[in-house]
Amino acid sequence: MIEINLLPEELKAKARKIQASEKFQYIVYGILAVCVLFIVLHVFFGVIAIAKGVRLNSLKAQGKKLQPQLKALEDFRKENKELSAEEKGMQDLVAKRINWAEKLNFLSRDLIMGTWFRELSVTPKELIIKGAAVSLEKEELRLLDKFIENLKKDERFFKDFTAIELKSVTRALIGNYEVVDFTLVVPARER
Repeated sequence: MIEINLLPEELKAKARKIQASEKFQYIVYGILAVCVLFIVLHVFFGVIAIAKGVRLNSLKAQGKKLQPQLKALEDFRKENKELSAEEKGMQDLVAKRINWAEKLNFLSRDLIMGTWFRELSVTPKELIIKGAAVSLEKEELRLLDKFIENLKKDERFFKDFTAIELKSVTRALIGNYEVVDFTLVVPARER
């Protein structure tokens, strides 16, 4: 649809021209608006920074109050770590230890008629067996060999040892009987 303005020229609305002074005014308003925006943002972020600072100071104060408890906790952890290391050491010792009651039972079970023990001694690295053997048939050394062979065959006894070494053999005459004194050294296995 076409619109026709029939008003006389003096009554017609004239297109307004923006003058330079009005342009300058718009620029000033724009600059003021940006400055106001910057000021508002500055105040906003300043308030946030102050709030964060207050929160930080309160947390620092709480940290200072908790400092003795933290030190006590660290001491407890250190002590617990030391105890754990000691406990592990004890468990290792228990795992490495030899059940001597069981070993003595095996020794007595493997003992041959005509042999006996005079002394048993234990060090951390070996078992020392001092004993004697006697035989009416003069077979003391065969009895001793059979005893050593029995110990080596007994897996439950020998599992904790590496070898059975005959260290010394001496003959002595007691009454009319020849007695053989012997010393066996049985080194323990490293674990």
